[in-house]
Amino acid sequence: MLKGILTGPPEETPGWHAGELETATMMALVPDSVFMDRAVNGRAHAPEWMGAAFSKIDGTAHVRFRGSENITVPMEHHEYSDSATIGNPFRASAEQGHRIIDAQAEHLAAFVLEAKRFPSHVVNRDFADRA
Repeated sequence: MLKGILTGPPEETPGWHAGELETATMMALVPDSVFMDRAVNGRAHAPEWMGAAFSKIDGTAHVRFRGSENITVPMEHHEYSDSATIGNPFRASAEQGHRIIDAQAEHLAAFVLEAKRFPSHVVNRDFADRA
């Protein structure tokens, strides 16, 4: 959906916390809340307590182990991100943020119009009589 708008490569995980997507969107919506003098180009990593056999690329609860992906391990954000940033906020701009918002709005509107075509039948069920 954002192809041609986000400029960062996949390894920069542009859609994660304080990365390109979030920073650009906030620059467009609430520019006074963005403090680029505090920005860092950060990456996710597996928590140190997991050891070298594990890796992590994003903000999900998943880690990689020996090439296997999507292994869920509970962990706190501070354990896999040194700065809280997962991505490169320095690629962001307010103009890009407006383009992101427009693309997301168009995508959502198209989804709603398509979903309106789903067949549906509303049934009034009275669950009070069930014991």
